[in-house]
Amino acid sequence: MPRFVLVRELHETTISQTVVVRQAVRTRDRASKGRCICLKVYHKEYLYERRLYPQVLAEMAAYRRLAETKKADGDMFVMQAAGILQDTERIYLGMKLMQGDLVDILSDDSMDPTLHAPRWIAQTAAGISALHAAGIIHRDIKPENLLLDERNNIVIADFSLAFVCTIDAPCDVRGHYTNDRVGTYLYIAPEIVYAKRNGIGSYGPMVDYWGLGCIVFELESRGREFPFSRIEDLDLYCHWNDAGHGRAYFKGAGLSEEAEAVIWGLLQIDPMKRFDIDALKEQPYFNSKHTCESEFVNIERKARSSPSASKAETPLSNNGGRPLIFRPQVDVGPSSISVYEGIGWVNPNGFWARYSPPPDDA
Repeated sequence: MPRFVLVRELHETTISQTVVVRQAVRTRDRASKGRCICLKVYHKEYLYERRLYPQVLAEMAAYRRLAETKKADGDMFVMQAAGILQDTERIYLGMKLMQGDLVDILSDDSMDPTLHAPRWIAQTAAGISALHAAGIIHRDIKPENLLLDERNNIVIADFSLAFVCTIDAPCDVRGHYTNDRVGTYLYIAPEIVYAKRNGIGSYGPMVDYWGLGCIVFELESRGREFPFSRIEDLDLYCHWNDAGHGRAYFKGAGLSEEAEAVIWGLLQIDPMKRFDIDALKEQPYFNSKHTCESEFVNIERKARSSPSASKAETPLSNNGGRPLIFRPQVDVGPSSISVYEGIGWVNPNGFWARYSPPPDDA
């Protein structure tokens, strides 16, 4: 595998650190001019001691499933991992470098997210549909996990809370698979909240469309409002819905009729009545104001033809002025922590599968 030169740090969470690196084409203490990629880095011992490793192993399983599954419509809007590398202390998940996420858009007062919202929501719905076709329920659809590539297209990422069906087959969109209470409370579906609270059983893929509905609301209100800032708000909405006044909950948010219809359909309390991608395709909200064509029509072709706005990256040096270079591998031999045995993997369809070392890469 190639050596990597650290370019910059992106962000850090309780379980991982995400960095930009450049794949080295020459390795003797020289900054390289290879591909810039993103590495999500996990510390093996830290995860094991705090019993966080199942979350990471679930994410790895999701990326493997995506690589092994037959191509489905919308899969270009889902992150594909190049592979999983490691050294004795860390795990490295390699991915294509993105330009940002929807949080960047929503937090920038100079930008109007409503201009691109129908396109982004259509792309997210197509990505969710592709995930379900691969037997994966994301369970944490939120702005932080909707990345933007160099062409301003949505890419769904972060499968650390994903449910991967044990049978390698598409999810039944209306099926029930698990009752785990996971997710981010601002975007969490009522069937997840109430599955354990009321002992009403399990839930399925439609939880992802609920999260999408919350994001439509956020984009169309220009990031000023959340539909459910507290669990109590969700309780109130359920009460209004039971009384037949659920749609009135969104009045006063300054939404267009078309946007309100989409939000109302995605935020149906009953997952059996909730909009899926087929229902969304029928909504006028997605019709272009210029061409009247739905954003769902030729969605992948339009995404590929969007103008590129990639950024240049400069390698980061350490205090001695020399680039920080490291080289993880697929296999580092027997591990003292057995749960990590065999974790290394290269996506046969990814850019590492095509890697061939330069003559001095030894």
